[in-house]
Amino acid sequence: MFHPGDELIRITLETYSLNIEFVSGTIEIEAPFLLTDAAGKTHELYPRTHDGNLRPLWDLIGENLREVALGMTAADTLIFRFQNDAIIAIPPHQERRGLIKGAVGDKLIMEDY
Repeated sequence: MFHPGDELIRITLETYSLNIEFVSGTIEIEAPFLLTDAAGKTHELYPRTHDGNLRPLWDLIGENLREVALGMTAADTLIFRFQNDAIIAIPPHQERRGLIKGAVGDKLIMEDY
């Protein structure tokens, strides 16, 4: 669903989640996650409580994905790596981490991760 070169086009902060929209799909994040900016500084963000510095996240709008990596188990971290070397890492969480929404061909995909 997400492909190298996909552009991050929109970020919205909801009541209990953060939505990051790419050209090919959206990732809804409910659990705490880490953002390492292009300069290598790591920021902790907490969508449910709205804690954390969001400025480095807004700086990713217009950036393109280099890679998306997710292991085969719920214990794996979901990684979005951008061409400017920024990284969003969503580690395992005791509750649902979020939802992936997008399309593959003419089929709408919605999947918890």
